[in-house]
Amino acid sequence: MIRLHEKLIVNVVASAPLESALAQLARNHRVAGYTVLDARGYGNTGPQSGALLSDSNIYFMLLVSKEQAEDVLADIQKMIESGHQLIAFVTRTEVLRDGKFSRQGDR
Repeated sequence: MIRLHEKLIVNVVASAPLESALAQLARNHRVAGYTVLDARGYGNTGPQSGALLSDSNIYFMLLVSKEQAEDVLADIQKMIESGHQLIAFVTRTEVLRDGKFSRQGDR
């Protein structure tokens, strides 16, 4: 039987200029890595076409342990409280290679 390991995906949709701040947040929490995708869509702020930096969004994903997720989300909450427009949600998932997603420095 295949052994799977429980992880959480912290998903963030934010304006593109926040990418460097989110990347720094990941490094601060020693997250093993992250994925960034360009995101377009429509929400309460209107269409996000990606045609201009001012209406460009990113989809930022971090695969983390439950403990890391709590710390990462606390810092994301601080970003929201300081006025940054972003949304965050968590998805439970399972991975095959647990060691690939260990904190930096723990490997």
